[in-house]
Amino acid sequence: MSAPSNPPRVGARYFDGQSAAIRQVILSISKMELAIHDEGGLLLATWPCADVRLISPPGADRCLLGLGRSGEARLSIAAKNLEYFLPHLRNLRKPEKSAREVLVPVLKYGALAGLSLWLLFVVIIPQSAVLIAENLPEEYENKLGAAARDQVISLLILMDPKSKKKPGKKICLGKGRLELDLFGHQLKTSAGRPDAALRITVVDVGLVNAFALPGNQIIVTRGLIDQATNGNEVAAVVAHEIGHLAYKHPTKVALQQAGTAAIAGLMVGDVFGGGAITALGNTMLSSAYNREAEAEAEAFAIKEMNKAGWDARPIAGFFHRLADMHGNMEKRFSLLASHPLSEERARTFLEESKGTGLAFTADQWRNIKALCRASPRSG
Repeated sequence: MSAPSNPPRVGARYFDGQSAAIRQVILSISKMELAIHDEGGLLLATWPCADVRLISPPGADRCLLGLGRSGEARLSIAAKNLEYFLPHLRNLRKPEKSAREVLVPVLKYGALAGLSLWLLFVVIIPQSAVLIAENLPEEYENKLGAAARDQVISLLILMDPKSKKKPGKKICLGKGRLELDLFGHQLKTSAGRPDAALRITVVDVGLVNAFALPGNQIIVTRGLIDQATNGNEVAAVVAHEIGHLAYKHPTKVALQQAGTAAIAGLMVGDVFGGGAITALGNTMLSSAYNREAEAEAEAFAIKEMNKAGWDARPIAGFFHRLADMHGNMEKRFSLLASHPLSEERARTFLEESKGTGLAFTADQWRNIKALCRASPRSG
């Protein structure tokens, strides 16, 4: 005889799993839930039908039911009354999964998730950054560069041990800035990039460094100019930075380091907003370009300075002199950290540089050397 489609309310004994008390209860069932009421009609618990399991061995006068793996609560019901509920308790005799059966899928999907993250950060983001950087509209690149520039300047001032720690930025605005701008314009024009507006900013800090930033921006420190013994050393450094700009190395590094937040921001129109570039200045300040990027930048500098007849060889001696002058702690934020010059690369500058002329006249070089001392600082 089949069980009725609307099973009656039947009595049972209920162990809540929290105390030793045994309560007489009334059970009722729907398609989805087994309801447990006390004899006064108060609802004590509901068990999802799909999770109810048979605990006691088959053939017993009374059956013991449990609620899957979720707790210690039990129901003791007469075996003859259980058949009323069988049409709804379809998983009653379904065995619980072992710990191994539960753990293996978790580990499997965890490994897949880990692999996905590895692919995202090691393959997808770097490749996406390269593709986006090469096709990034000028307006967006300029916004990225402006944000990076402000952060780098602020960090340089904070890191300079001899900074007067005045609020605001300390940017040198003397005549020498015009000489550097003219040099940069000549070099870009010679390289076939006359429309790329270059902005060179000289910051009045003693750290020896220079950076190319997105949006055709270059930052040079007073310390670098002070350490240079002739104009061609500075000219070769600036030419090298222009080489990085020509290959969009700063934009690629910025997008790679800003990661998914910046790339996702580009895709949805929130260009470089929020926290996407919070640490970008520090990244640009401390990151070193890879060997391929440095080789491209130095080949550009040598080619363009050769074309103009300017001698690029002094940059090799300049780097070697810096290495002798500065200790390891200072190297962290020096030109040596962001542009390490190996002996092989030094030989490349010495052997492939064909120019012999000066990049700046004596008056121009004098103006550049006095650039920060003679100029007002912007706040």
